[in-house]
Amino acid sequence: MRKSPSVPILLAFAIALSVLSARAQESANSLSIKNNSNFTILELYVSRSGRDYWGPNLLGNNPLRPSQAFRLPVAPGRYDLKLIDHDGYACLKQMQIAGEVFLELTNESLLSCEGRR
Repeated sequence: MRKSPSVPILLAFAIALSVLSARAQESANSLSIKNNSNFTILELYVSRSGRDYWGPNLLGNNPLRPSQAFRLPVAPGRYDLKLIDHDGYACLKQMQIAGEVFLELTNESLLSCEGRR
C-alpha cells in the first residue's frame, strides 16, 4: 500500500515554490545602468515615485566609474532616480520598470538633467 505525502510536506513544497517564483519574478524586473559617460557617479538613490524620501545610497562605497555597469533587481513600478557625480551635480530621472530596463548614461544625458544637490 502506497502512502500519500503528508500535509506538512506538501505545505513546505508549496512554500518553496512560492519563494522561488517570487525570486524569479524579482530577477525578471531589473534596472541596469551602464555608465558610458566621462563622469564617475558616486551616489545612486532609487525611490518609488511619489515618496518623500530617497533611502540609502545604493552604490555604497563603490562608485560607478566610466564604462562600468550596475544592476538592481526591483519590483515593477514607476521610480525616481537620483544620480550624483564626483562634482556634486545631481541628475534626476523618472522611469517605469517592467521587465529588464536599461539606462545608458552618456555625457549628454547627464549634462541635460544636472543641477546642484
